[in-house]
Amino acid sequence: MDRMHILFLSAMPLHPAGLGGAEVNAHLLMSALQPYGPVFEAHGAYSPETLDSICRHLDRIGIQGQLVEGMGAAPSLGYDFGYPVRLHHAADMPEAARSALEGRAWDAVFIQARGWPELCALSRAAGRFTVLFIHDLLSPEEFAPPALDRVDLLVANSEFTRRVLENTFRHPAALCYPLIPQPARPAPSPPADRPFITFVNPLGIKGRDLFFAMARELLDLEFLVVMNWGVSDLTRQVLERYPNVTLMPRQEDMDRVWERTRLLLVPSICEEAFGRVAPEAQGHGIPVLASRVGGLPEAVGRGGLLIDEFRNPEAWVRAIAAVLTDPDLYARLSERARIHAGRFEPGRAAAGFWDDLLAGLNRMAVNGLT
Repeated sequence: MDRMHILFLSAMPLHPAGLGGAEVNAHLLMSALQPYGPVFEAHGAYSPETLDSICRHLDRIGIQGQLVEGMGAAPSLGYDFGYPVRLHHAADMPEAARSALEGRAWDAVFIQARGWPELCALSRAAGRFTVLFIHDLLSPEEFAPPALDRVDLLVANSEFTRRVLENTFRHPAALCYPLIPQPARPAPSPPADRPFITFVNPLGIKGRDLFFAMARELLDLEFLVVMNWGVSDLTRQVLERYPNVTLMPRQEDMDRVWERTRLLLVPSICEEAFGRVAPEAQGHGIPVLASRVGGLPEAVGRGGLLIDEFRNPEAWVRAIAAVLTDPDLYARLSERARIHAGRFEPGRAAAGFWDDLLAGLNRMAVNGLT
């Protein structure tokens, strides 16, 4: 095959304008696949109220963005992030995707989950090999089985997600775990000497109420809570009343969090598709306590403890005490955490997906569809 050209489409902003886990993973995947030879072009969408903040963010991190004429009345924002990126007004995204699809005979089209039915339909109508990435199982009603006929390669981010997709929709799925880079800089202190037990994104489905109970029970320990999108003012006000809780705003550089974290809590009560935050912390030698639910057992591996009675705050209190009062146990979990995080190193995690992509393209060629 000559040099492959791949179009990436998302109904969300793309990294670094978009800071969510799926957006970060998309960039890491495209970057990790470039040594295999493909050329990428990426298109995403922005909402009108976010354009100014996106431009300021890009300028702050030294990326030159350029506003150009869009598909409608609103402008598009272009920048280079190792490959060309164009963000379009959300209302213009279908027409922008159609235009991009017609601009080149793409070998494959990668599509993020949100907004995918319409984007997949456009890709398939153009006769392109269509790859759909599923990162979130919280809204399964979005995944209409008839629409999956428009997908050539369905990609899950965990074995748990793959089983759900295959059992629910009888559609085979490939596996591409999230890509987790190794720490960008050496930590200033060993994990056991760091001050905080950390909880990221205090939403109800992420175990906020369980955390409230833990913090009340363990007043002699220091907790760090990292805020995220969608956290209510009431949640913030409640957290501010705890004398042993420190709040941090959403962080672009999560190393600032991990360098202060001794233990990570992931008390989700929903079936997480994976749980990227766990191996991110583990790369810094941080053991993880997580609910035994969804894809979290894969995300944690042997680098932490899984809580079977995860809806019981006392089970969490006992697990925290067990890890923090036993230096030998902590040291074992910390070492296992680093080893487990290496499983998601970008080059390693992308290699298997690349093989699946080539196999799918070869099947398409054999069937006479290219």
